[in-house]
Amino acid sequence: MLMKSKAINALLPRLRSITVFRALVLFSAFLIIVVSLILTEFFKADRYKELLLALTAGQPSPVDIFLSRDLVYLDSVETERQRRVSEMRMLPIFVFNSAVVEKVKKTIEGLRQYLSRRRNGRNSGAPPLADRLYAELFQMNEIEYVAEVFREDELAARLSGYADDMLSEGYCSISGNFSERYPKGFLEIFFNNGASPRIVDIDDILTRENFRNVFFRKAYADKLNPAQAQALFIAAYAIFEENVFFDEKATQERLLKIREDVRPVFKTLPGETMLVTKGQIITGADMEKIRLFAYSLSTHSARGILGPLTYLLLLGVIAIILMRPPMVEKTLTDKQFLFLTCIHTLYLVSSVIMYRFIALPDNFPLAVVLPTALVTMLISVIISYRAGVLNTAVLSLGQILFPSVSPEAIAFVFFSGIIGTRAVRKADKRLDLLNAGMILALEQGLAAIILSFLADFSGYIFFGVVVAAALSGLVWGILNLTVLPLVEDFMHAATKFRLMELSDLDTPTLKRMLNLAPGTYNHSISVGNLAETACREIGANALLARVGAYYHDIGKIDQAEYFIENQSGFNKHDYIKSGLSGVIIRSHVKIGVEQAAKLGLPDEVKDIIGQHHGDGVIRYFYQKALGSKERGATEEDFLYTGTPPQSKEAAVVMLADSVEAASRLFKKPTFITIDKAVMAIFREKIDSGQLDEAPISLSDLDKTRKCFVKVLSGQFHSRIEYPAAQEQQ
Repeated sequence: MLMKSKAINALLPRLRSITVFRALVLFSAFLIIVVSLILTEFFKADRYKELLLALTAGQPSPVDIFLSRDLVYLDSVETERQRRVSEMRMLPIFVFNSAVVEKVKKTIEGLRQYLSRRRNGRNSGAPPLADRLYAELFQMNEIEYVAEVFREDELAARLSGYADDMLSEGYCSISGNFSERYPKGFLEIFFNNGASPRIVDIDDILTRENFRNVFFRKAYADKLNPAQAQALFIAAYAIFEENVFFDEKATQERLLKIREDVRPVFKTLPGETMLVTKGQIITGADMEKIRLFAYSLSTHSARGILGPLTYLLLLGVIAIILMRPPMVEKTLTDKQFLFLTCIHTLYLVSSVIMYRFIALPDNFPLAVVLPTALVTMLISVIISYRAGVLNTAVLSLGQILFPSVSPEAIAFVFFSGIIGTRAVRKADKRLDLLNAGMILALEQGLAAIILSFLADFSGYIFFGVVVAAALSGLVWGILNLTVLPLVEDFMHAATKFRLMELSDLDTPTLKRMLNLAPGTYNHSISVGNLAETACREIGANALLARVGAYYHDIGKIDQAEYFIENQSGFNKHDYIKSGLSGVIIRSHVKIGVEQAAKLGLPDEVKDIIGQHHGDGVIRYFYQKALGSKERGATEEDFLYTGTPPQSKEAAVVMLADSVEAASRLFKKPTFITIDKAVMAIFREKIDSGQLDEAPISLSDLDKTRKCFVKVLSGQFHSRIEYPAAQEQQ
């Protein structure tokens, strides 16, 4: 109990660190995928918007255009119409300048003086400047005509009276298109003398255009004869100046204010409606709604982002559940967890990039060129076949995150993943991966043909889908052969290809063991045979067990003479203390782990090396120390410093190591004596708690025991004594 308590206390910090590590990995992956999905949402809207805006009326729609939610939009046409109505009601602003009347009267007085000088004959020689200016107001015959009809005093008096009457109402100049800009026909005059503004009908105000008519109506009302009216008109038309001026700046400010006061008009297109079905001819009215829908895609709702993120979280939870030990029949290491997270993240991000930048014909499923098979092949080889199949389901469900994915595309991703895992399942050599690539190309092509029929592809789309599926299968198979060694090296993974290479007895390490520690070499080979046979029987990784057994004692190579299997009569331990012997014996585990790290052996093999003695007691030297009464000798001084087996393979190697070592002491091996010895070893390992942490059942142990007895009995070639035979003797 004390030992278990210590083990648990030592394990808790490690468990906490593992939890933090995996949480950080998941959080980082989630952030990366979230950014990718957000970009995908925007990219999807952009691409779909481009498609919608490229449509024209009179053409068949290439896709179904479905309005999933109510669309509230600004009706710019109606808003502008209401603004135009308000503008038409707006009055332009004019400003009255009272100083003009005084200026006109001064001009009239100057004209009077000018005419007086002409009448009195004082204009001989060069006329003064003022006289030249007045002379230029009239043509010569006009001034003569005015002078003949009116004397200068009467003319000035009448002009002044007319100026007071006519200019006080306002005299302005209006451009030809003024009525088009301001069709209401009224204007508002602001006075600079403090008088209140006045609204005037444009037809009632005096202008340059109606000046003649207004003047003559007044002249006839004043009972002037035609000659007088004509002479007075000539003088007034030349001298009177506009005193009402259009204020462009104030009018524009009023116009802007009126436009701002008009509330924008919003309308609603009801959601859950099909705007246009695929193949339907688009009408002008349809096109207007489609454009409104397209422009609305530039604004992304929170629901459009939160939906994919929620689905992503759910998918992550499903993936974690599927990767638990009961599902994949093994406990994932940190490196395997990191590998799975990274490869899923890379797959999703690469899918985002491909969906964004690969321009494919309409209806062409991008799923046929996604690296699904490559991902599942790597997972199958690095972790397990079952993990590859389960992750295929996750990848298929993940396709829902991407835009415009059809059921056929999701099905192809699933088939591609299954085909990939199946293609590498029976591959034993690396060159078999080339054959796997050929198989993958063929089967993906067949899957594409079937799904193309279901999707009703025709013509070049059908041909393109099939060719792309086949070529991508070949490419992923070849790329798997290239990438796999890099992943193996990074993860120190115990793939079947790496294990097959390590199981070759011609490897430098095993050759060195044969030369320097031949007894250990033979022992390791025998342990390998025992472990492989037993693991095959209980459904564990037989190849891993064999390789782990071959290398489990590499820590003995440099100190071979201290281990009994390498000694030939001379035992160094007879001349040193038992405590030192215990240190030397147990050090081979630590040295073996260090050597395995230098050799780059898979982590699973290193675990077997570090766990093949667990934390058990080196009982021989401990008993020897007790017998010789060495001072201070305690059981803890003779404990191995490893950890108990954590896997079936490590547990089997531990048992095979002990059984094989004990078998060398058999004097008259029979089936019964071998079975009893094996049973005793198994019971000692169970009682000492060395198998408590290994996922191995009593049924597995019973099968393992029977395998060991059978193999050892065959090795000794002895006559097996069965109980029935003994009774007959």
